[in-house]
Formats: sequence, structure tokens, C-alpha cells
Amino acid sequence: MQIEFLVNGGVSLMLAPENTMEEELLKQLMKQDNDLSEIRTSVVILNKTFRNGIFIHSKTKKPAIDDTKTEEVL
Repeated sequence: MQIEFLVNGGVSLMLAPENTMEEELLKQLMKQDNDLSEIRTSVVILNKTFRNGIFIHSKTKKPAIDDTKTEEVL
């Protein structure tokens, strides 16, 4: 997956798939109603630890975040 930030009067994020599996995953992502969460402290998502970032997830399903180690997840 290629990831590019575009800055031109605002900030945009471009995700460009590099194979058919990534194409299908992006299609699925676009079909669902999504929410954005800012991660400011350590969280565990699917057994991986992230210290900060932006998490895009479905609004209708609870995200797979272990927030027992998290001080704040917005």
C-alpha cells in the first residue's frame, strides 16, 4: 500500500493499493460507515502495540482495541 499526504490548503491522505488484496480491502473500507479515532497513548490493536496515530474503523462494530493499557483514546 502506498501512503501519501497531500497538503494544498488542507491535509488529505491518499491510500493507493499495490495488489488485488489491498484493492478489495479498500473497497470494503469504503462500503462501511467509518469513524476516525486519534490515538494519543499506547493501545493494543489485534496484538500490535501503537503509541500514537489515527485509527479508521467501522462505526457499527466495536473496534478491536485493548484499552486496558490506554490512558486516552479519542
